This record gives sequence, C-alpha cells and structure tokens, in this order.
Amino acid sequence: MRHFPDALPQVTFLPCLTWVRLAIEPMEEATRAAAWMALNEAQHAILDAEAARLELLRLPDRLRLVAAAITATLRLLPQGSDVGALLRARRLACANANALLDGGGTIAANVLMDGILRSRDRLGGPPPVMPTLDPSRPGERVYPHETA
Repeated sequence: MRHFPDALPQVTFLPCLTWVRLAIEPMEEATRAAAWMALNEAQHAILDAEAARLELLRLPDRLRLVAAAITATLRLLPQGSDVGALLRARRLACANANALLDGGGTIAANVLMDGILRSRDRLGGPPPVMPTLDPSRPGERVYPHETA
C-alpha cells in the first residue's frame, strides 16, 4: 500500500468490476464503463504526479498498471466484443508511460496526457458505481469535479 498515495488504485480491480457489470449490463455499456474507469485512474495518477514529485516518479508505473488492468479485462471478454474504447485506453496509458520514461517533461508527454482526459470525456460521464442501485443514466448525474 505504501506505493500508492491513498490505497490500491481502483483500476486494480477492473477485470472483476467489468465481469460483475457483464451480469447486469449490455456488453457495450460494461466495456464503456471499464474504459472510462481506466482512463479516470490514469487521470488521477497524473493529478497526483502534478501535486508531488514522488508521485511523478511513480507515474510511469501507475500508467503501466492501468494498461495491465485493461489487458486482464480484455482477456475475460467474449470474442467479437466491441472493445475499441478499451484498446484506445490501453494505447494511451502505454504511450504516456513510454513518453515519460523517454523524456518526462516534454511537450509530447503533456499532449499525450491531455489525450487521456479528452478520451475519457468522449466516453460520456462517469458510469454508475452500482448499476443495479443507481437508476440514473450516464450524463444525468452532476459531479463537483473533473475526476470521479
């Protein structure tokens, strides 16, 4: 736990969260939620890195964790699933981690990091945390800040 600022990142449990969602949501909605949560975790990692130098050093590893969680999630989805959003999220996380390792403070790394937020926003608003209990649809909820 000492390797993360608060606790284990939520994305650690992405395969499990996606598997549970598949029981109650259509495939498209479950994969959209998984991609949104992965990109949101990447955004949290970036925000932590902006706030503390130690987190900046950990940022490539946290982004690789996001990519690994997406890879594990992709393995449990049925063949032929529409996984484009998850694949894009994994490419962004890997590209950001590589850019940071190759020259951390470059303009290219900043552009890639901005891409994480834009991609997450294109997926719509945050998915319901517990879809069986949350009657609202994406976009209907109001959140006080950019990351959820």
